[in-house]
Amino acid sequence: IQRDRIYLPARLSDNPDKVFVMNYELELQSAPPHIRAALLRGNWYITADSFYAWTWSPSIHVRKGHRIPRHWRIFRSMDWGFKLPGTVGYWALDDDDHLIKFKEINFQGKTDLDVAGILKEYEIRMKFWGPQGSLLTGPADTQIWEQRGGSGGGFAKTKAQVFLEKGFQWVAANKKRRQDNAQLLLKRLSDHGDRSGLPGIMFFENCEQTIKTL
Repeated sequence: IQRDRIYLPARLSDNPDKVFVMNYELELQSAPPHIRAALLRGNWYITADSFYAWTWSPSIHVRKGHRIPRHWRIFRSMDWGFKLPGTVGYWALDDDDHLIKFKEINFQGKTDLDVAGILKEYEIRMKFWGPQGSLLTGPADTQIWEQRGGSGGGFAKTKAQVFLEKGFQWVAANKKRRQDNAQLLLKRLSDHGDRSGLPGIMFFENCEQTIKTL
């Protein structure tokens, strides 16, 4: 079955009642930036009650990709997923404490061995790999340290053990301080000198799922 759709954009300025347009524009001047963006400019890529709605701005926080200097601190992070999507993010911290997510690798329905193989291929290509394995580490979902029953009645290897055997070290993410961590992200998002400087955290354009989630 083929279904056709058509999008007909309409903005406040299209309203023939110019007095209403003027009054409504004045009323919206006191609204938060993300609400003005939606109601005045038709930007519906926002959620009115989202945690970061007041501070997130693609024009500030999303950047074109560029070469990451090798002397910057580089690390990775992982949120494990099998039935639900999982993701690995690669980050860099520059000399002025700006945090940049320059790569995301998303996966679903893949085993720990599958994911380790994908990451190894990328890290070898990026020269993040040495004789002993990955040169990087970083926080991972604590789920990868959970013990699961094996087919023989004992315990199977944890995902963290499998990753370690394949050359990847992780540290357990602190999931007990989620509100505090959310505030840290909020602080970095808003740390841009009233739009006059680089923000405390940025995302390359290729990190599409991260951008969509935020």
